Amino acid sequence: MTISQEFNGDYRIIITDKNGMINDTGWINNLVLNSGLDKMGSLAAAGGGSPISYIRLGTGTSTPIATQTSLDNQIASAECYPITSASNSSTFRCLFSQGQISGTITEVGSGWTASGPTLYSRSKLVTPILILSTDQVEILYTVKSNPPTMAPGSVIINGISYAYTSYYARGPGDFNGKTTVGTAFPSQSKVTAVFGIGANPGTTSSYYGYAVAGFPPEPFKYNGNYNPFLSLNPPQPGGITYNTSTYVPGTYYLDCTSSWFSSSYAPNPATVGIRGLWITYSNLAYQLYFNTPIPKTGNSTISLTLRSSWAAGGPSTF
Repeated sequence: MTISQEFNGDYRIIITDKNGMINDTGWINNLVLNSGLDKMGSLAAAGGGSPISYIRLGTGTSTPIATQTSLDNQIASAECYPITSASNSSTFRCLFSQGQISGTITEVGSGWTASGPTLYSRSKLVTPILILSTDQVEILYTVKSNPPTMAPGSVIINGISYAYTSYYARGPGDFNGKTTVGTAFPSQSKVTAVFGIGANPGTTSSYYGYAVAGFPPEPFKYNGNYNPFLSLNPPQPGGITYNTSTYVPGTYYLDCTSSWFSSSYAPNPATVGIRGLWITYSNLAYQLYFNTPIPKTGNSTISLTLRSSWAAGGPSTF
């Protein structure tokens, strides 16, 4: 099972002159580079983190391409720090010292070091910006992940195909369904799963989940209450194992396989089967709804391999 997401971002340059007059560029699209995608993978495999620590400015004029790793002609850089973080976005802020820049700026980028081939993203400015030595320069950078909100799929168990629909879900620990999970960047984490049972997910007489097109789905309910059937966060004693992959540069994905085989993780009665699955992995949460319940007894094993993949997306919109 693969969960894919695209990343894009926008820069905003705010210049204040010595008289207090402000020149605001508005949001400027950029390209997330292959080096940035690889850095997300290595950080994710190590437990997560941000590939953005510095904003860089330069005078280069080439069109950004995915294989670039640095600015064309860097003239300045400054450390940045996150100021906001939501379920699928993070905004960073950077302040350059007065007098640090003097000249016309034509490119901007971000990375995890102050210089060198460690660029996360780059943008060529459509309109060059003149910065005087007396100007104060502030730069904002917002990076976003864009996961699919709904997607069909299927799994094959004992030669039988079970079709499902997945929905971008609300976050773990929030059974009142108010927020989504995660940060902008992926992380190599264990899979958390909640299984729902019941032949008919449209009634409150059994465990179920539901979703309405255009709205995030609610967690599974039982008789109208937000109670999961099984909340599985491996590893736990009594029959849960998991293993994670290592990141290979250029692949832009990580895998995690979890297995549940204890008899305590079987619906009662077993004939009811598993109708839904709520999973959290990396920086995402999803709910899956199977058209036909999957049978599970105390003697059988559930193994779930999740692939978290990422790519550079197109221009973002505000």
